[in-house]
Amino acid sequence: MITQWVIDLVAAVWSLLVSAMGTAAAPGWLTGLTGQLDSLVAAGSSMGVWVPWSVFGPALASVVVCAGIAFAVRMVRMLLSLFTGGGGSAA
Repeated sequence: MITQWVIDLVAAVWSLLVSAMGTAAAPGWLTGLTGQLDSLVAAGSSMGVWVPWSVFGPALASVVVCAGIAFAVRMVRMLLSLFTGGGGSAA
């Protein structure tokens, strides 16, 4: 019951904050990146003769996934360190 109340409270505060924010259009420089990104992708794909993208793609994806997992673990450990479990040192 207490957990549900806390979840409802956090959801109410979150919805209050989101409703207080106005909606804004994305800036032009952000929406106009499609042409630049297309040219960048075209330049990168044309280097496929010299660069084995079939190897670099999965390797880069695995690095990004591992970094994401490490970040998530770090955030969970940081949040758990706030709760010392009895008021003493958590060490």
